[in-house]
Amino acid sequence: MMGGRWILCLITLLAGLSAKSQRILYSDPDREDSRRMNFEIIGKMNGNFLIYKSIRNKNWISILDNEMKEIGKVEQDYLPDNDRVINVDFFPYGDFAYMIYQYRKKSIVYCAAAKIDPMGQKVGELIALDTSQIGSGDSKIYSVLSSEDKSKIMVFKINSKDRRNFMTTTILLDDKLQL
Repeated sequence: MMGGRWILCLITLLAGLSAKSQRILYSDPDREDSRRMNFEIIGKMNGNFLIYKSIRNKNWISILDNEMKEIGKVEQDYLPDNDRVINVDFFPYGDFAYMIYQYRKKSIVYCAAAKIDPMGQKVGELIALDTSQIGSGDSKIYSVLSSEDKSKIMVFKINSKDRRNFMTTTILLDDKLQL
């Protein structure tokens, strides 16, 4: 009987100890966010979270702090109108990220890259990577991969006009987007 009381007392004391758990924070939706908005989480750079957002003809990067409060919003005015942008891929590094995007202008699909700093600003000039002439459609032409250590980035496309003979074109770039 005495042992049962001792165990009950011990359980009561241990139940009162606090346990640390993971803290989950949510950001408030921006007034321009809608269900039709496309977004891509770029990642964390210099303590801030960067998120690419696009809706209609606007493209911007939202910068959030560790408390998920928006501290900046940078319009990406160098991108063509949103209805011509086909795909956007991001490759974050410690203090910058590469944005590799493809867009259509008439019957040509362009693949280009921009370097983005931790505050969402474009650094330097845009880099043209490749072009492809197509007939119709707005489907993604280029695929982009990076090596595990991010020292290499590969842009490739597969030409499937001839169903018996697929032609693959690859562009292998280093971490400075040089061939």
